[in-house]
Amino acid sequence: MDILDAQFEEKLPEMLNVLTILTLIACGIGVITSIWAFTHAEASYENMQRVNGSLKNMPGFVQDMVGPDALERSRRMYENRLAILIFGLAGVACCTVGALLMRKQKKDGYFLWLIGELLPLVAFTIVLNMTNMSGYVFKIDLLVIAVFVVLYTTQYKHLGRG
Repeated sequence: MDILDAQFEEKLPEMLNVLTILTLIACGIGVITSIWAFTHAEASYENMQRVNGSLKNMPGFVQDMVGPDALERSRRMYENRLAILIFGLAGVACCTVGALLMRKQKKDGYFLWLIGELLPLVAFTIVLNMTNMSGYVFKIDLLVIAVFVVLYTTQYKHLGRG
C-alpha cells in the first residue's frame, strides 16, 4: 500500500520547496542569534551605554539608531534575556516543524509556521513593553515576515492534508 501511495503523492511545488528551504536556513540562523543575544546581552547593553554618551557628535540618523530609545530597548533586552531566548527558540521550533510539515504538504504546517513567526514578535513587544518598535532591524524583520506570509499564503493551495 505504501508503494501505491508514494506513486500518487504530488511533487512538492518549486516555490514551496524554496520557501521551506529558506525557512529552515533562517531557523538555523535564528537558533544561533538567539543564543548569541542571550550570552552577549550584558555586553551589548554596556556598549550601547558607551555609544549613547557620545551621541552629540553624531549625525541625526545615527542618533536615531543609538539614541535613548535604543538604549532603553537594550536595557530591557538585557533584563529580559531569558524570556527573549525562550520565545525566540519556541518560534524557531514552530517554524522548523511547520516547514517540515509543509514539505510533506500538510496544512497544519502552515499554521504552525505562522505561529512561529508571530509568537516572538508579539512576545517581544509584550516582554519588552515596547509601544514604539521603531528600530531599523525591527522594520526589516517585519518586512521579511510580511513577504514570507504572502508567499506562503500563495502556496497554501498546494497543502492538501491536515
